[in-house]
Amino acid sequence: MANYIRVPLKDTSITTASGPSYGVVNVEDVYDVSGEEHIIFYTDIPASTGKVIETTVEYYADGGGLPVVTAQDLENLRNLILSANQNPGSNPIFSLIGEATAAAADLEDYQVEQIVVDEIAPI
Repeated sequence: MANYIRVPLKDTSITTASGPSYGVVNVEDVYDVSGEEHIIFYTDIPASTGKVIETTVEYYADGGGLPVVTAQDLENLRNLILSANQNPGSNPIFSLIGEATAAAADLEDYQVEQIVVDEIAPI
């Protein structure tokens, strides 16, 4: 069974009738994460010859260039991934720390604009 975490998507709001919308990232084979403006999930899932799957969660970050991901966010995410993998089907929500104290007008900086799946050489 795949293990997932949810991330808040840009242009959605808790005040809408349907509630917030979330993107879903499979974290079952994730062995590390990194990032400043975006978060990269490194996996050991084989792709083409000599490459593995990587998933990048791209935050809006003021339209690009604003580092919104902190070292503490990455540590919190690593812990959440461990927890999700120990509790299959739990589907927890991951939010950046800055979202909790951001002004309403700046909340979109801490929301996900898109999720990109690509292949890279293993790190």
